[in-house]
Amino acid sequence: KSSHRSRSSHLLCEDMGAVECCSRRGPNFKKFPKNRHGGRPFYIHLKGGINIPKGRKGYSAGHGSPPSPFVVMWVDEGESKGRFEDEAEDSVMQVKIEKGEGKIVSIKVPISRTQVWPPRDNCVTPVWNTTKPVEAFKRHRNDKIHIALMDYSHSSREDIIAYTVIRAAFLHEGQEQTIQIPLAYKPMPFFPANILLTLKLDKEPPLKKTIFFVRHGKSIWNKAQERDLGMSAMFSEDHGLHQEGIVQCEALRKSIRDCLDGEYKSDSKRDEYIKKFLNAELILCSPLSRCLQTAVVGFQDHPLIQKVDHIEKETAAKSENNVKSRSPIQLISSVREQRNFGSKDCVSKYKGAEILRYSQEHISKYYGPDAKKPYFLKSKQRNSLRFSCFDIVDASEPSHKWWDKELEGSTRFDSRIRQFVEHIQFCMEKTIIVVGHSLWIRHFLRRHMTENAVNYEPKLTTHKIGNCGVIACDIEFGAAPEEDGDDLQIIKCERLFNSKFENINLRQRVCTSGRPKHFEHTRLQYFADDRAFESQYETASRRN
Repeated sequence: KSSHRSRSSHLLCEDMGAVECCSRRGPNFKKFPKNRHGGRPFYIHLKGGINIPKGRKGYSAGHGSPPSPFVVMWVDEGESKGRFEDEAEDSVMQVKIEKGEGKIVSIKVPISRTQVWPPRDNCVTPVWNTTKPVEAFKRHRNDKIHIALMDYSHSSREDIIAYTVIRAAFLHEGQEQTIQIPLAYKPMPFFPANILLTLKLDKEPPLKKTIFFVRHGKSIWNKAQERDLGMSAMFSEDHGLHQEGIVQCEALRKSIRDCLDGEYKSDSKRDEYIKKFLNAELILCSPLSRCLQTAVVGFQDHPLIQKVDHIEKETAAKSENNVKSRSPIQLISSVREQRNFGSKDCVSKYKGAEILRYSQEHISKYYGPDAKKPYFLKSKQRNSLRFSCFDIVDASEPSHKWWDKELEGSTRFDSRIRQFVEHIQFCMEKTIIVVGHSLWIRHFLRRHMTENAVNYEPKLTTHKIGNCGVIACDIEFGAAPEEDGDDLQIIKCERLFNSKFENINLRQRVCTSGRPKHFEHTRLQYFADDRAFESQYETASRRN
């Protein structure tokens, strides 16, 4: 795929779809108030787009390969004539577009000042739902905001799909607006000539936040590892929760309910974290089914779910249009587990609303109206499940091919971690719950924990947190050195609800998520050990 990249895509994208901001100061702006030009950036929240043509120029609009669109934005000062004089020649890119009657116009893209929203593979209705800063000179209402929609999967001058320029005064803080962007080439007669993008202007985000990381309940793949059935289960994709995972989710649900009733006893140090946990403003979740099922079952009685569910019922009763409020649970593809050797449980075949339907069908085996009472649940744990919680989950972001079919190297994995950091850095919520995976959580903590945080909880960087374990983290932006790639630091960590670390079984070496403690932390040695163990396992199976 890299051999077919165009010059523009090559300069703005890297590592098979992992896109970062190409700013000279890295993907983030230190100490948000001012950038290198002395002004404040525009915090633009890009929701998504529609009417993106499937075919390219020269093909019929209904044929051809679907595009992999990504959005590029940059700002010019409205009254400046020589706005590119301070830009080096190698940092300015020439892009040609057509404007009426075959007239070709050349535009200049300042690579050093662009902000990029990453590609959505093979998607004609992409959704980003992410806020990013666009560097400005003085942040004046007359500033020009350039918006270019480009295609990552094609190689020609036509890899720019659409382009437009809007005034900063057109955007109003906190109000979503839909803009029409004309196509950069002459469209077919029966296809819309404009692409619609929905965006809004956000406020300056807070620098300090509290993030709660929750690992999913025990999945069918986790249980298969304990029973030495790893090789046979490797060929299945996107495993749901095992019955023991349901029990763990119900235990988390009971802990939340006890905290609300005042019956949960904890240390005085953790009381403050528990209050923030109950007052969380947003739940971000991996699109893999085991994480979504954990979020729906474990957080059934969380005040955020109860509040939004109550608002939805009132809205449905008062309004015929039934306009939904902001979803409390959002699926985000950057939180998915790392794809290692033999881990097909990190691969899915469902997008968007299909993820919700698949997860609901799996969980209905334990809670559905036709399902029997789960014999593995004690009488006190036999709770009902409101399937209406699936209706308040926002599954629009993973509407593209978000999973990895091949092994995910360390470079791509780190790029995905940085995408998640940008997502939480520029969102307005101060308290966020993230439902994810063991390897992903451990890698994130190992990358960003300060020395004091590591000394306080040293096992967080070497061990995996147990299923349905909860880790509270105080994070701060703008304090880390710029060379780290992002400026996030974890100041303090704390385990909640008696969360324990997972016991490592030597037989789990067939999967990369079950590393013995004494092995070296070298990724190549991990893979070599897995391949050697796999060949030994297959030989023993043939003999048996």
